[in-house]
Amino acid sequence: MSKLFLTVLASLFLCACADKYAVTYVLDPPGDLDIKNKVTVTVRDLIDRRPSQERVGPADPLDGAFYSEDGVLEEPLSESMTRLLQLELSNAGLDVFDSANYVPGTERSVRVAGEIYHAYVMGTPESTVSDDNLWKRMRYTVRVAVRVDMIDTLAEKRVMARKYEYKDSFIIRHAMQDFEAVKEGKDKNYLEAGDAYCMQLFNDAVKKVLVQARRDIITQMTPEMGVPPTIEGLEMTDEL
Repeated sequence: MSKLFLTVLASLFLCACADKYAVTYVLDPPGDLDIKNKVTVTVRDLIDRRPSQERVGPADPLDGAFYSEDGVLEEPLSESMTRLLQLELSNAGLDVFDSANYVPGTERSVRVAGEIYHAYVMGTPESTVSDDNLWKRMRYTVRVAVRVDMIDTLAEKRVMARKYEYKDSFIIRHAMQDFEAVKEGKDKNYLEAGDAYCMQLFNDAVKKVLVQARRDIITQMTPEMGVPPTIEGLEMTDEL
């Protein structure tokens, strides 16, 4: 099978992201939280430190495609993830402000900041071709890694610095595809469904990371609540 054919094949299945996608998810109900040391929380923008390849995608389509690259997102990833972290904390009952719109006083407050190290979902085709049809298998790889810091503003002391990372990789077998129909652009529904599935994987991973960060921030305010359980598949590293 020629490299030219493989390149065309990869391009067809990996470059269908014509629409813009939102980084978002549905918040879980807060439950019965009793935060005894409730304070005002300001959230600074999470700084985007992703490698450039994650932001623009690989140069060669045969290397796969990042469905979460900047060009397919409705807004900068930093803005989306910062807002979701604010919503997580607000939904838990805390008074949350954007750091740009808050004037600190003499009361105790905490500042939350952080960095995005990695954030992507990648699809790589693993396919076999017959005379008329394509049996399509895709490997999906998702990774989100974020560091979250929590600072006591009165003491100017960092009380939490934790890296959260979620990774997963798996292969899914798809149905037989009519290669000629795909090549002629007659199978767009299939391609668009694949894009939407990738973004769902990405949003689920973002949610796991930010939910765990929210749990840990609340635990810092109310230690007697005990250490929250770690979400399955998530790795945490203390960097304090």
